[in-house]
Amino acid sequence: MATKYLVINHPEDANIKTILAYDVPPVALGNGYLNFNDSDGNNNTVDINVTLSAQTVSVPFTYGGDSNAPAPVIADFAVGTNNPAWVSNETVTLNSGNGTGTLQFDITNNQTGSSGGRTLHITYSGDTTHSNQTSGYYRVSVLQAGGTYVQK
Repeated sequence: MATKYLVINHPEDANIKTILAYDVPPVALGNGYLNFNDSDGNNNTVDINVTLSAQTVSVPFTYGGDSNAPAPVIADFAVGTNNPAWVSNETVTLNSGNGTGTLQFDITNNQTGSSGGRTLHITYSGDTTHSNQTSGYYRVSVLQAGGTYVQK
């Protein structure tokens, strides 16, 4: 590892500084990819349909790349626009050794009326420059049906 330093000047006194030392990899990270299994590569079509009731949604994917490519983490996924209030508990599970994983999140009931379906566009923002990246498959669209939900 190589050591780098971050120097932060105090906002009111130039004689006070905070110095943080941190390790960085000696080589650049490798090229990676992530392909959602249910994606069709088109950001304008629905890839996954779910019912109007509250539920946990699981979105499987494959990932990989060069031997030093970073594995996906939850911060690499944008779920909706600014994570809408009806989406919560986002998690990523990576299956050991086989390059597959699942993005999971909870959604609330959709009670917006018979034509009120709501859509999430999920985008992976990690590295997608590896040759195994399928064009457009780093994003997936989920449609939750609209309607009047009756609690039983």
